[in-house]
Amino acid sequence: IGRVELGMIPQICDTVVFIKDAQIEEVYKLELVVKVPQGMTEEDLARPVIQISRFEDDAPQYEVYTYGEETVVVPVTDSEEETGAQRLAREKLQQQLGSRVDDPVIEFISDNHIRLMVSEDEISHVIGKGGENIDRLEDELGLDITVEPNTPTSKGEISFELSEKGNSVIIDVGEEKSGTEVDIYEGDEFLFKATVGKSGDISLTKKSELANRVIGANESGRLKVRA
Repeated sequence: IGRVELGMIPQICDTVVFIKDAQIEEVYKLELVVKVPQGMTEEDLARPVIQISRFEDDAPQYEVYTYGEETVVVPVTDSEEETGAQRLAREKLQQQLGSRVDDPVIEFISDNHIRLMVSEDEISHVIGKGGENIDRLEDELGLDITVEPNTPTSKGEISFELSEKGNSVIIDVGEEKSGTEVDIYEGDEFLFKATVGKSGDISLTKKSELANRVIGANESGRLKVRA
C-alpha cells in the first residue's frame, strides 16, 4: 500500500477475492470516499478513505486512510466496541509517552476525547511548559486529551486573580503560596499542575491551547485553583 498513492488503489484493484482451502471465502469491493473515519467525530478530520465492503451486502469491513505519516488499515467495528481508530489512537499515545510515564490509564470520554490518568508527579512532564507537550500530542492525534491524577486529590480551593500581560496569561494566587504546587481545574476537569513562582503567580503563554482553556474557564466561572 505504501508504494501506491492512496487514491489510486481502487482504480488499480477494485475487487479482492479471499480464498481459503481452495474455496472462495469472501469477496470484497474497494471504493474511495471522503468521510470521517469511524471512531472520529470532528468534521475537519474528514479525509480520503478507501472503504472495503463485502460484495454481497455492502457491509463495511475495513477502512484504509492516512493517519499522521502512516497509511493504516483499520477494521470497522460495532459501535459498542472500541473502534479501530480508538485503538490506533491509544497505541499512538502509548508510543508517544514511551518510558516517561509509568502505567498510564487511557479512557475514551467520547470518540474524539481521551482521559489520560497518570501519577501526580508525572503530570507536569506530560503537559509540558505552558502546555506545549499536551498541545503537540493533541495535534498529532487529532483528539482532545484531559490529563488527570490517577488518585483523588485532597487539596482545597484557594482564591486567585487572572490577568493578561503582554504574551502571558497570569494566575495570581498570592506571594504566600510561592513555591507551592497547585492544581488547576475547569469545573471538575483537571487541566494541569504548576509550581507557584516567587511573585505568587503562574504564567502561561497566551497563544497556547492551555491558556485559552484557562481564559474560557475563568469567563464561565468554572476555573478553580486547588492547593
